[in-house]
Amino acid sequence: SSDVCSSDLVPTISKLAGYFNQIRQQELEKYVHKSDDREFEHLEQLSKSIVKKLLHFPILNLRDMANGQKLDMSKINTIWEIFRLHESGKAKPNNKNH
Repeated sequence: SSDVCSSDLVPTISKLAGYFNQIRQQELEKYVHKSDDREFEHLEQLSKSIVKKLLHFPILNLRDMANGQKLDMSKINTIWEIFRLHESGKAKPNNKNH
């Protein structure tokens, strides 16, 4: 497998963030009619903060692994498979050689 550089991670990070935010929004929708505007705004801020914290270290570690040349396309493809990122639109990341 070819090594992955940081720029190759952009589609994966973008899809991963999109996946988490899609779940966040779906769950928030359940509370639209159960809370007033102020409460809903608090729930929205809380959910954004949770998603940001959940993604922080995985994204940081992916970038560190890419920069340390410890990341190859098989690992990236595994991430896509685990989170089913290919189902949410665009094709899998390209398998480029550097």
